[in-house]
Amino acid sequence: MSSLAWIDFDEAERQRAQRIMALFQERETRDELGLGAIRDSIADHLFPGTSTIQTRLRYMLFIPWLYRALEKREVPEAQLRTEARDTEIRLADALKAGGESNGIIGRDAGPRLQRLPSSVYWAGLGAWGIRVFPGSLDSLFVALRGRGRSRGASSGEDALADTQTPAVWNPALPQMPGDLLESAVFRLTTDEAQFLIDRLIASQPTALLTMLAREGIDADCDYIWTHPHLSAFPSAARRLVQHGEVFSHVMHGAALLYNLALSELRQRDDWIEDYRARLEAWRDELDTGAVRAWSLDDFWNVVEHPAHAV
Repeated sequence: MSSLAWIDFDEAERQRAQRIMALFQERETRDELGLGAIRDSIADHLFPGTSTIQTRLRYMLFIPWLYRALEKREVPEAQLRTEARDTEIRLADALKAGGESNGIIGRDAGPRLQRLPSSVYWAGLGAWGIRVFPGSLDSLFVALRGRGRSRGASSGEDALADTQTPAVWNPALPQMPGDLLESAVFRLTTDEAQFLIDRLIASQPTALLTMLAREGIDADCDYIWTHPHLSAFPSAARRLVQHGEVFSHVMHGAALLYNLALSELRQRDDWIEDYRARLEAWRDELDTGAVRAWSLDDFWNVVEHPAHAV
């Protein structure tokens, strides 16, 4: 019998382990060519702390607000966990009451919600310097339990415990609206938006995301390398985007070839014809000069990221 375990400290590692375990529940293979780690590394360089399931920015404030309020509760750990879950589910109802309809985590699931907003945004909160507590969400509950015990100690012991208990949130965090759990909206206030930009500048100064947020640059484009402000990107980001463009084009051909090979093994003439036609189109569109000039050594150097093993 095999087992899989990890040290419950770093939330990014925890989420990676959960993704690995989720693969065993999939009926089909999603990453046949092993590109996921490369893709995630590029994404974390350009847009650290974000993922495709994060669609509403104000959750970066909702989570700290809710948990900062819970930190004041002197209750057992199990009760604190229950109250935290209930509060996050109530937030979905408050957003609906505020007139929001899209982007609400748990909008339809309600109490049956499996993945809470806190688990979706926890790693990003740390990457942006909004969360200064270094551990996972589970380890926060343990730390808060210890904090509650310290309040029952003598005054001298209480003072010592307070100095030893790490802070959880950035001290510049804006104040929570008083009616947050009654009626909430996704629109940021000016002060909230500036706080998030300041956190990005302080914690991720070289990231493309920081530059786009600081300059207020918005554009509609299908691919990052077709962005109208590409020439204004930071040099490191521009270099990575250029690598990403060639990598994307080349590996699209690899994916087509892989599926052609499977079609031939299945002896499906219709599939074979389709993938051969798509490979021909890919070859005609490929910039072979850019591929020949592509430095793989430089590519691996710029892709390297401490959070991803390629």
